Amino acid sequence: QFAVLYILPILAGGIYFQVAGGLATALLAAAFYVTYTILALGGIVSPGAGAFGMPAETPAEAILRTCWAVAAFLGTGFLSGRLSTHINRRGEELASKDRELTRVKIHTDSIITNVSSGLIVTNAAGEITTCNPAAIKILRLLPTAEIKGKLVKDVLPHMSALVQELEKALATGTPCRRHEIEIRSKDGAALPLGISLSILK
Repeated sequence: QFAVLYILPILAGGIYFQVAGGLATALLAAAFYVTYTILALGGIVSPGAGAFGMPAETPAEAILRTCWAVAAFLGTGFLSGRLSTHINRRGEELASKDRELTRVKIHTDSIITNVSSGLIVTNAAGEITTCNPAAIKILRLLPTAEIKGKLVKDVLPHMSALVQELEKALATGTPCRRHEIEIRSKDGAALPLGISLSILK
């Protein structure tokens, strides 16, 4: 009569201890349930009147109910355990992918930092998101922390040729192969610069 109350600990066993825990808890619940039915049939305990005023069960009905309850216990234990195993496995896969992404990011950041060529990355609005040490040295810029988030044209107002190339690439979405341009330093000196532009999607 209280079969539903047995389901709760079975679910807990499956969730916390996966299939083995779910089945173990289900078997334990089934043992208690069968024992209670046997005692009730032997008159040792009183099962009471049927639910909602229905007549008390016959022995055949009690046995059939017990078989259904045991099957439900075992099914619940197995399914809850399988679900818990699946969730845990997915969690481990996501954690593994997160660790891999972190490793790749660290590796990529290391390459960007140590590459000898200058690298400037902007968003679609032309705001600087990344600027490696080589670019800072070549273009004689302020440290990355001071220019990050600023527009290229505001950071390089004296390098109109470079700014025009960047703005054209952003406006058209067209990459540009390596070629030579001439830029001006802050003191007006002409500086040859080889550039190439790529659009990241």
